[in-house]
Amino acid sequence: PSPPPPPRWRRAAEELDLASLLRGRGDAPPEFCDSVDLWEDNLDPHSRSTLRVRVVCTGSLLLASLRCFVRVNGVAARVVDTRYLLRPDSVLRARSWREGRWAELAGEGAPSHVDLGPDEDSLAAARL
Repeated sequence: PSPPPPPRWRRAAEELDLASLLRGRGDAPPEFCDSVDLWEDNLDPHSRSTLRVRVVCTGSLLLASLRCFVRVNGVAARVVDTRYLLRPDSVLRARSWREGRWAELAGEGAPSHVDLGPDEDSLAAARL
């Protein structure tokens, strides 16, 4: 017998509220929470790219957030997020792709080499 077909993704009305899930919802505080850098390439002063996963587990769900961040100084930046929320009866996936010119990230007239700090991926996600 042939194996069953893989599950297919379908649109859901429910939105993933990552901030609420990472803080823990009052009824189910996180039992496990960790962040792991899967890959990092820092080519200072020219560019930086990272791939990071964050995992949060409670008694009733598992949340995995995967972020790919790419910055090319003086040119552009990109943030690609994929989030999975696994529950006993369902799996939700949310994806976003944000990309913009250097001026949108560092500001108009900014020099091509700006230190945006250790949380530059979060800053880029907010500005792009």
